[in-house]
Amino acid sequence: MTTETTGSEQSSGEGQETSQASVDWKSGLDAAYLDNESIKNAPDINTLAKGYVSLERMIGNSIRIPGEDAGEQDVSAFHEKLMSVPGVVKLPSEGNEVELNDFYAKMGRPESFDKYEVTRPEDIPDGIEYSEQMENWFKEQAFAQGLNNKQVQGIMSAWNEMTMQEGQQRLAERDESANYLKNKWGADYERRNGVVQTLLNKFGNDGAYQELIESGLGNNPRLIEMLSNVGMATLEDSMINSQHVSTEPTPEELNMQINEIMSNPAYMDSKHINHKSLVEKVHALQQKLTNYEKTDIFEGISI
Repeated sequence: MTTETTGSEQSSGEGQETSQASVDWKSGLDAAYLDNESIKNAPDINTLAKGYVSLERMIGNSIRIPGEDAGEQDVSAFHEKLMSVPGVVKLPSEGNEVELNDFYAKMGRPESFDKYEVTRPEDIPDGIEYSEQMENWFKEQAFAQGLNNKQVQGIMSAWNEMTMQEGQQRLAERDESANYLKNKWGADYERRNGVVQTLLNKFGNDGAYQELIESGLGNNPRLIEMLSNVGMATLEDSMINSQHVSTEPTPEELNMQINEIMSNPAYMDSKHINHKSLVEKVHALQQKLTNYEKTDIFEGISI
């Protein structure tokens, strides 16, 4: 007699077989392991074996941290293996200059301070001077602190931007002050400006003039006017007149003398008997012109 098996009975049978198989492979385990989640979740012995192999492979590729009682050899082996991982850097031991310099080098510090590559500001306005000395000083300090090139460039860019803005502001204040006094003093501007210089040189210390400029007070027209009045009332007339009126030509007069000499054919003819003396005269006049420009209380700004 043939007996038909329904789908539900067949499915139930397969489930029982699977459940029976799951129980069977665990039957040989000690009871202590049966509550382990990995054992519970493994439907068969092959799944458990696969998980074990994967875990073993992962452990083999991992780096075991030495314990407190680990020997020096184990610690060294740990550090060596750890350093093979990309992007991992060992912190230097305290007081170990060799390790410290090696750490700085791995973090991107160049071999020496002059190897830093920085971009200087472009289109520096007239009247503002870029200080290469300040740049080199900063590079030396940055190198001592272990900064890399990107850090140095970022700090210097921010510094230059700030000082450039301050310099432009001070230049605007300088021009405004100079124009105010030129309008007030008129033709007497050069003489009274020279009086301020003489007053500072005579009664101030060696750094008085530079301190006045760097502090920004040199752009204060009221202060300059007061100093000029004090000088006019304090200095001897001979000192004022001889130094700032009768003996020194104005910049316009110096330029006229330079142009007059340079227009002489002998100045352009290196074989002419008077060529050398004319060149020397032009050089001396240009030096006077440079010195004259430096005597103005309203000077340029260094960054």
